[in-house]
Amino acid sequence: MLLEKAHILITPGNAFGDRGEGFARISLTCNSQELREAMENIKSIEF
Repeated sequence: MLLEKAHILITPGNAFGDRGEGFARISLTCNSQELREAMENIKSIEF
């Protein structure tokens, strides 16, 4: 849903092992402005 509606890619936590089950991994590897835009995109989604 985040990729489709907010153009944000996250990874399921279990991709990093069993202890990650139920979590998501997000890498913050962009500049501050892009992070602000990403957060606004997430806030605009109706879950």
